[in-house]
Amino acid sequence: MLKALDGLTWLSRMLVGALFVVSGLIKSNDALGFMYKLEEYFEPGAMNLEFLAPWGLELAVFVCIAEILLGIAILVGALPRLTAVLTTVMMVFFTWLTWYTATCDPYGTKQIVDASGAVVEIANQCVLECGCFGNAIPLTAYQSFLKDVVLLIFVAPILVSAFLGRIQLNTPRQSTFLYAGALLVTYLFAEGMLEWGFPVLYLALNLIAAEAVKRRSTHAQKEWLMALAVVVVSGFVQFWTLTHLPLKDYRPYADGESIIENRMSAEELGLEGPEFDK
Repeated sequence: MLKALDGLTWLSRMLVGALFVVSGLIKSNDALGFMYKLEEYFEPGAMNLEFLAPWGLELAVFVCIAEILLGIAILVGALPRLTAVLTTVMMVFFTWLTWYTATCDPYGTKQIVDASGAVVEIANQCVLECGCFGNAIPLTAYQSFLKDVVLLIFVAPILVSAFLGRIQLNTPRQSTFLYAGALLVTYLFAEGMLEWGFPVLYLALNLIAAEAVKRRSTHAQKEWLMALAVVVVSGFVQFWTLTHLPLKDYRPYADGESIIENRMSAEELGLEGPEFDK
């Protein structure tokens, strides 16, 4: 039984760890775009969290770095219980958020308390896409929800194994196996879905940073130092993309894109548009 759990956990760590890093990188690549998506959720007609709007960019960067950090921690086996709990909490929240997005009624209304303290009824403001993979892989709300459900299933054995003490910092042999698998998953996903090779290098750089600290440090808190090394690497890339253009520009107004065509409706493009039940 435990051997089967160990095998499933190893597979889950490869998949979840790699996808967390890639997902975090895609958001980090265009953190401003992710910020705009968060601001859609903060609108009164959506989740009515306007007080968070001034902190949109900071929250966007925090989520990007946190997702990358958790992905690397899953792969290296650092702080297994804390990592498993935080990963589960993040996945439960995003699964709920994508469900909320998918089930939003664009013809419905909601009641909010306005600035004067009065209760007013306003139209729902539905967010059509959750922005999980940004403009790189546009997913409908239902597709995002199903993706999160599948990921949540893979997170479950990681959580169980962590609390059974079956996950520890990797041995060199374990690292070779897990990292090779994660890099392969990243390569297949990046080339097949993103047409972008950088995620493989990005994952490798973060793993190298974490491993360098693990092998050289004898500090009792070296797992936190490993986390700091990953934050430095991912933070540098985040700073670069915020002060320059995205490393890979998936935005509809990127070089080579037609703004006029990208502004057309589904009907104008001869495509089937979204349908809503009245």
